[in-house]
Amino acid sequence: MKLKVVAAVVAVAVAVALGGCSSDDANAHDLKGVPWKTPDKIEVYANVDGHPNITRVCIDGVAFATTSRDAGQNFMRVPEWDVSFCGGEPSPYVPRVGSPNTDPSPTPKSN
Repeated sequence: MKLKVVAAVVAVAVAVALGGCSSDDANAHDLKGVPWKTPDKIEVYANVDGHPNITRVCIDGVAFATTSRDAGQNFMRVPEWDVSFCGGEPSPYVPRVGSPNTDPSPTPKSN
């Protein structure tokens, strides 16, 4: 009798656990049939709350910052890291340094 009770409790626990599982994961909302790749380079940093949720990402020589937080802009382009982090080309949109009147317009390409 005791064994039947234990088996019934285990069966109910398994049913509840499996019933609670959802096939609605984070990838379910992505485009179907589109292949994905791992970024060329990733570095993860601890945030001020002590959790590792700030990430520098390099994709094809272009740098981004992202976070696991849902609020705000959680994926941002950071052209200042293109060369130092990604080893890519300098972005023409990085402001020129050295002048109090920084010009945000693209820097002309030098030949």
